[in-house]
Amino acid sequence: MADIDKTNEQLVAELGTIALTAKHDKGLFQIVLSCLPMPYLLVDTHERVVQTNQACLDMLEIDGPVESCYGQTLAQVFYNDPTRKTVVGQSILEDKIFLDIEVPTKSHRGRELHILANVFPLYDVNNICIGGMCIYVDSTERKRAEEALRYLEKSYRDLIEFAPVGIFQSSPKGRYLMANPLLAEIYGYDSVRDLMESVRDIKTQIYVDPREHEAIYEALERGIVDRMEVQRRRKDGSIIWVSLSMRAVRDQTGKVLYYEGFCRNITRRRLAEDALRESEERYRNFFASGESVKLIIDPDTGAIKDANPAAAEFYGYDLGQLRGMLLHDLEILPREKIPAEWPQASKLERVQYCSRHRLASGDIREVEVYTSSIPDKGKSLLMSSIHDITERKQLEDKLKELATVDSLTGLNNRRHFMELSGLLFETAKRYGSHFAVVMLDIDHFKAINDFWGHEAGDLVLKNLSQIAQTSFRSTDVLGRVGGDEFAVVMPETDHVATMSAMERFRDAVDSAVITYEGTPLSITVSCGVAQFVSENFTLDGLLKKADMALYKAKRDGRNRVVAFSEPPAVCSE
Repeated sequence: MADIDKTNEQLVAELGTIALTAKHDKGLFQIVLSCLPMPYLLVDTHERVVQTNQACLDMLEIDGPVESCYGQTLAQVFYNDPTRKTVVGQSILEDKIFLDIEVPTKSHRGRELHILANVFPLYDVNNICIGGMCIYVDSTERKRAEEALRYLEKSYRDLIEFAPVGIFQSSPKGRYLMANPLLAEIYGYDSVRDLMESVRDIKTQIYVDPREHEAIYEALERGIVDRMEVQRRRKDGSIIWVSLSMRAVRDQTGKVLYYEGFCRNITRRRLAEDALRESEERYRNFFASGESVKLIIDPDTGAIKDANPAAAEFYGYDLGQLRGMLLHDLEILPREKIPAEWPQASKLERVQYCSRHRLASGDIREVEVYTSSIPDKGKSLLMSSIHDITERKQLEDKLKELATVDSLTGLNNRRHFMELSGLLFETAKRYGSHFAVVMLDIDHFKAINDFWGHEAGDLVLKNLSQIAQTSFRSTDVLGRVGGDEFAVVMPETDHVATMSAMERFRDAVDSAVITYEGTPLSITVSCGVAQFVSENFTLDGLLKKADMALYKAKRDGRNRVVAFSEPPAVCSE
């Protein structure tokens, strides 16, 4: 019996010790959890929260005390979505540990979160799973920083790749470490890879003058190279000019790590400058000699800055007088129209225009002016070459007159009459305005020619033309379209006004007396009128209708004006 009591006492003592140990261990576990600086969630096998900390609530932006989360599922607390499947559930079911799982979610206030989750299943002493633990690292700011860094890196790469200048890094040993596509293009290589692989020694393959290499690196020892203009050799061996800027990148001890810089292809500009210097010299020699009239003009004021001897001879002024004049003093064009031609010339373009110049004698000459820009002490002036085209202009005017005007009557010839009439007809058709066409000829003109001769006939035609020019408006178009046939086009004129105008003209002809070799001659005319009344009409159709009306006037006795009318329709039974 004593042994049994002793055994019971030992059992009670052991149970008490176990209870104290369990209480101690639980307290120790609580202390450990409460000291964890990172957010965590402790859940049972049903994923219900049994323990968490304020750091977790702050991360998820949950209001209220920690205890408010107890009993809720992890999906409710972490995702704010009770239907969401979780990694901790998978960890408990599959007995797996998950480390650094990226979990995108939103806080309870809707803020985007990027969280790294570390998930562990938990077991009791009998190795039975009793829940799971999630320890979190809020990587939202780091994620944003990484994305910003990636964006900056991409922007930097894009900036280099698409920069309008060639960009490079090179080693102290003379190899390219980095280059952008434009640098490869400047030096004539197919690609950046082609440049990097082909150029083994920048000094011997790219530099043209070894002395330039030495000068550049001496300058880099003292500081930077800023827009130095040097020659470079391309892949095909051709020589170009570049504007080079460089600097040395050094470590803390001052040792050169690499060189970086950029360059622009300025070959065109250098060639243009060289050509400009040569042209200035040629210009001085050219300007002073030769028979062509030349003036140097300030485009801002129109002042004549210089003139050559040929100009003094042409205008009749001495050189001193010309150099004190304005171009306006010579030009007949209004002052405001002269500079209108100059902006193009100021851009190194050759400008040509025609004008009229007054000489010292007062004579007016037609001239053709060729103007281009020339440099002069940092400013652009205009050099004008003046060519006297007076005789050519007179010949052109005469040829134009012969091409458009009937030489006997001074009226439009048939071709020009049709051109002008066509334009007026299309305008009337477009706007639906009135439009009349008249055909007329001289009654018994053949008898006049046969009896009095062609000289008398020509006199009659001239007089008829003069009467027509004084009878019709300036907007009407007159033309001699045949031997004694004439045509008139009258825009903006209705039927009544047309008939009235033609009757006045017929009366003027009928009452006119033409004297030939002392003998008075009288003539009459017959006229046919056609009116534009339908958009389906054509000019040729109207002329035919007017011609038909003219022949009716002749059949009806001549010396009359007849308007075209459509024949009546024929009915059949």
